[in-house]
Amino acid sequence: MKGEGIDLICFKELAKEILFDFDLICRKHNIKYSIAYGTLLGAVRHKGYIPWDDDIDIMITRDNYKKFLLVGVAELCENHKLLSVETEPEYASPLPKIIDTRTVLHQLGHIQESVELGIYMDVFVLDPTPSSRFQRKFIYKNCDIRQRIWTFAECEPHKGANPFFNMIRKVINKLRINKPVAHLMHHAAIRKRRTIDSYSNLMFCAYAREKNEIDNARLMDIVDYEFENHKVMGIRDFDWYLKRMYGNYMKLPPVEKRVTLHEYTVTFRNK
Repeated sequence: MKGEGIDLICFKELAKEILFDFDLICRKHNIKYSIAYGTLLGAVRHKGYIPWDDDIDIMITRDNYKKFLLVGVAELCENHKLLSVETEPEYASPLPKIIDTRTVLHQLGHIQESVELGIYMDVFVLDPTPSSRFQRKFIYKNCDIRQRIWTFAECEPHKGANPFFNMIRKVINKLRINKPVAHLMHHAAIRKRRTIDSYSNLMFCAYAREKNEIDNARLMDIVDYEFENHKVMGIRDFDWYLKRMYGNYMKLPPVEKRVTLHEYTVTFRNK
């Protein structure tokens, strides 16, 4: 992470403020969510951030997310803002984020965002999926196709890639088709399905879509976890979730791999 006036400690402080603000609103309105991925791993293993990590991830069902849109967005503190296809017509990602508006962040390797980002918390919205494994696989395959198109349109050409594909990518970058594809992915996710049963998953997912599949009984069984001396919500069955995602999650990675995977340039807005 690079930044003028924002080091890793400051970045993490501002990011956790977003989580705590969101949590306060969710508790007030009985909205269930769960910390997810490395945030849940950090809460279990470190009672807070993974020391070398810098981001916050939460997952939330579509119904709870809709409730947050109705009653929660307006109650975010003045320097926090939800970016989503529902709230920002120019927003070009199917993944909602809550940002700190006092900061400006650009993700390296991505085209310049139409809507300016700040330090953020990712909001992974899970949608109901059919009980039939065959039907789920069909849905996931269609989602993967849209995901690949969006990623290709969103990312800048990079060294080492095929020159022909880089040329195509430059043209697609200029056309900004990442925005209509993001909206297409959103509409595909929220459309009513004929059979909805006991599973939920991410319709927007960059990797391991089947690992993100979770039965609703686990997803809705929420308890409190300590995170940086605050209580936040998370699924009770953390062991099942973390083993599914990371295997032996209590084993620390080698020292050379204890680095953040995110690359940003980030500054305060008044810089």
